[in-house]
Amino acid sequence: MPTFGSLLPVAARRRLLALLRVMLDFFRRWVRADVNTLAASLTVLGGLTRGLESGSDILRGMRRYLSHFFTSSIAISEENELNHEVLNWLRVHALEGKQKRSLVAQAPTSAADQGDPSIYCFRDDNATNQELDISYLPTFDMHYLWFQGSLIMVKRGLEQNISLRSLFLDRSTAAPKGKEPLLLICLGRTVEPIQKFLAECRRFAKFVAKDHVKVCTSTWYVYFDTWLLRSPRSLETVHFEQAVKDDLVADIARYMKPETREFYMQRGVPYRRGYLLYGPPGTGKSSLSFALAGHFQLELMMVHLPGVLSDLVLNRLFADLPDKCMVLIEDIDAVGLKRKPGGDDEKRANEKEGKPGCTLSGLLNVLDGVVAQQGRIVVMTTNHEAELDEALTRPGRIDKKVYLGNIGKESARQMFIRMYAPDHTTVLPTASPELLKLADQFCATKALHGKFSPAHVQEYLLRYQDSPQNAVQGLQEHINEQTRLMEEKKKTSEETTKNTGEETAKKLVNDEASGDKVSKGNGNNNMIEGSGKANGMAAKSDEKSDEKSDEKNDDKTSSSRDSLDIEEIEVVSPETSSDNQSDSSGPRDSPVEPKKDGGDQ
Repeated sequence: MPTFGSLLPVAARRRLLALLRVMLDFFRRWVRADVNTLAASLTVLGGLTRGLESGSDILRGMRRYLSHFFTSSIAISEENELNHEVLNWLRVHALEGKQKRSLVAQAPTSAADQGDPSIYCFRDDNATNQELDISYLPTFDMHYLWFQGSLIMVKRGLEQNISLRSLFLDRSTAAPKGKEPLLLICLGRTVEPIQKFLAECRRFAKFVAKDHVKVCTSTWYVYFDTWLLRSPRSLETVHFEQAVKDDLVADIARYMKPETREFYMQRGVPYRRGYLLYGPPGTGKSSLSFALAGHFQLELMMVHLPGVLSDLVLNRLFADLPDKCMVLIEDIDAVGLKRKPGGDDEKRANEKEGKPGCTLSGLLNVLDGVVAQQGRIVVMTTNHEAELDEALTRPGRIDKKVYLGNIGKESARQMFIRMYAPDHTTVLPTASPELLKLADQFCATKALHGKFSPAHVQEYLLRYQDSPQNAVQGLQEHINEQTRLMEEKKKTSEETTKNTGEETAKKLVNDEASGDKVSKGNGNNNMIEGSGKANGMAAKSDEKSDEKSDEKNDDKTSSSRDSLDIEEIEVVSPETSSDNQSDSSGPRDSPVEPKKDGGDQ
C-alpha cells in the first residue's frame, strides 16, 4: 500500500524533510527542548484538560442533583413589585459597605430619569445636598447572604433577548438593565426561610414609603416600570376655593372608610370612585392630585394614555392596580379619543383617528366594565370639559366634577402669606403683622381676581421672593402689562380668524365660479346636442307630416272624385237618361261598390 510520502514528488519530499530539519534545529538550539519531551508534555496537558472538563460535568450534575433534592427556591418575575423591593433591600442591607467583587453601580435620580426600575428612586424634595449617592445592585452572578440563620442565594437572571455583543460579556461583568427575573434559593426542603426574607423586604419597603408618596408610571411596557418615592405635598399649597377643597376632601374621606366599602358590597354597588378636575391651564389640577394622594397615603399610579399601545395593554395596567390607589389620567381631552356617530354608547365604534393605541371603548371598559378594578380612585384632568364625550363623564365613571378656576381674593391672600411667611430655614425681616397687612393690600387689587391662574400669580411672586413690598408695589404695573398682552393676543387671534374666514370665503367663491363655468360649458354642449336632436326630430316629424299630408291629399282627391260622381249622377235628368243607357257600363257611370274584405258596408 503506498504511503503519503511515496505519493509526493521527489522534489516535494526533499523540501518537506528540509523544513522538518530546520524546525528540529530551532527547538534544539533556541528553545533547548527535546521534541519528544515537548510532545509528551502536550499530550499530558490535553489529558488533564479533558479530565477537568469531565470533572466539571460530573460536579455540575452533582450540583443539579443536590439542588433538586436538597434546596428550595422561589422565582419572582421582572414586572412584579416584589422584584424591586428585594433589590432595594439588598442595596441597603447586603451590598452597601460590604466587600463584593461584582456589583452594578448607578445614580438613583439618573436611573429614574431613564426609566430604570431596578430600585425605588428616592427623591427628597426638601434636600439641599447637590451630591448624588451611588447605589449598588447585584449583577447576574450568584449572591449569598445570611438571613436569620439561613443561607439565602439570590440569582439575577439574564434577559431573554441577548444581543450578539452581550454573548462575549461575562455574566459577572455585564450590567443588568433592571428588567430581569429573580431566583431565591435556600438549603432545605422548605421555602419558609425565603418567605420570611420576602416578608422582611415588604416590611422595609412600607417603612421607606411611609412618609413619602409612591409614584408609579408606565411607558411602553405592559406594566408599571418606574417607581419614585417623593415627599408629600400639603393640600394648603394648592390654592383654590376652600369650600370646594373641603367638600372634595370630605367626599374622598367618606369613600375611604371601611364601612363605605361594606355598604357598597352589600348593595351590589361597584366600589370605585371617579373624579374630573377641570379648568383653565395652571390652576393646580395635577398638583391637587398629588397632594390628595399624599394626604390619604395612596399610591399614585400615572397612566400615560398616548404611550399605551392597545386596549389589551390598558387592561393589563388596570388589572395590576393595587387594592387602594389613585389613578391619574392627565389631559384626557388632548389624548384624541373619539367615537364614530350613531348607535348607543356600547355599540359605537371608538377609535383614535388612525393612530395606534387604546380606544375610547377600551378606556370605558376599564373604568366601569367587567374588568374594572375595585377600590381604586380615578382622577382625570382636562382643560376643556365641554369637549369630553358624554359617555366618559356620565355617572358611574365620573362621580364628581370639581372646577378649578383662576385665583380669587382669599386664595391670593393665602398664597402671599405662604410665600413670604418665615420658616425654620429662612428668617425674613418682615414681621407677621406687617406681612398680613401686605397680604391684604396684595389681594385688594380687584383686577387680580379671576383673571390670572394660581401658577401665574406664583410665578410673579417668585420674582420678588426676597421682597414682599416690591411684589405689592409692582402688582398693578404687572397687571396692566399682562392685560395689554392679552388684548394684543386676542386682537391677533381675531385678525387671524378673520383673514382665515376671508380666504375661505374667497376660495368658496372661486370654487363656485369655476363650477359655474364648467356647468355652463356643459350646458352649451347639452344645448347643441339638444338642438341637433331637435332638428333631427323635427325633420322626422316633417317627413311624417308630409306623408300624412300626401295621404290626406289622396283621400281628399278620391273623396272629391266620389263627390263629383255623385253630383253628376244626381243632376242627370230623366229625359236624357235613356240616351245614355248604352254607356252605363262605363266606369264613370257605374256606382261605387263597397269592399267585401271589411270596412264600411
